[in-house]
Amino acid sequence: SLNRRMIDHYVIELSEVIEKARKENKFQKLILVAGPEMMGELKNKLSRPTLDRLQRALAKDYARFKEHEVHSALHDDVRESFLSA
Repeated sequence: SLNRRMIDHYVIELSEVIEKARKENKFQKLILVAGPEMMGELKNKLSRPTLDRLQRALAKDYARFKEHEVHSALHDDVRESFLSA
């Protein structure tokens, strides 16, 4: 389907951006946030060296939040993931 192809294209494009940033040492630690289905696909596209820098993977869909709520919800979820580790 068209929607499936768009998602596949987005995952490939996003993984390429993340890989390039790692190779250029733009980050030392990575926190990924994506919907559950996309998270699995994205992690499957990332290289071992990139996954080694992955600190947290939050498989949560923030699309249902209003724009002004996303920052607060994301902050709380990231904070909670570190506290519960």
